[in-house]
Amino acid sequence: MSRVVVCGSINADLVVKVSRLPRPGETVSGSGFARYPGGKGANQAIAAAKAGAHVSMLGAVGADIYGAELVSFLAKSGVDTSQLIERERVPTGTSLIVVEETGENVIVFVAGANATVDNASATALALRENDVLLAQFETPMDATLAFFHHGKRAGATRILNPSPAAELSRELCELTDVLVVNETELAFFTGHRLTPETSKSQLREARAALAGAGFRGSLIVTLGASGVGVWPRTNSSALLAMLCGP
Repeated sequence: MSRVVVCGSINADLVVKVSRLPRPGETVSGSGFARYPGGKGANQAIAAAKAGAHVSMLGAVGADIYGAELVSFLAKSGVDTSQLIERERVPTGTSLIVVEETGENVIVFVAGANATVDNASATALALRENDVLLAQFETPMDATLAFFHHGKRAGATRILNPSPAAELSRELCELTDVLVVNETELAFFTGHRLTPETSKSQLREARAALAGAGFRGSLIVTLGASGVGVWPRTNSSALLAMLCGP
């Protein structure tokens, strides 16, 4: 049976609501506080589990209340957490988010245990040919490379969401089967920003730019309300079957 294996971040999101964002040195009163499970890796794992996939998560949390809560939440969401690492002297990753009434926000991300995900953590699970690997950029790049090399040796499909945007090495481009980016990330990596009028030609040019950097896989660009652009075209039902299995 195929699995989705996610190597990535696990965060506690601490959210405060305010009438307006404070200026430097200013204190304002908050109107609400909440704590949510987060992290791009954990979000991918939970989304895949909700879609019906068999999901395993690779990553790290701290030996604190946030870590315990997040591991429990992942498990209750149907994610296999048996390979997660608990770090004794490093806190769980956190995001401090201040949200204004207008929706404007500021975010401070503290990697914590996410920064300790190493090659051993990323390759702890034996992989199979029909597995699908998911990774992002909230854990160390060396671990992501080790994860994808591990997947390539097994013949697994490797999907990368390079967010937050950072330099894409040729090595990682060559290891990636499917690259998933939004419009802003596509512009960061290729210099091509899609618009409704130029999306087809720009998508071809962006794909060519990525090919020059060593990428030979499928490019998927999320376009907000305009939908999704794919190059080359991918059979959506086949992709769903690949991700979710029988």
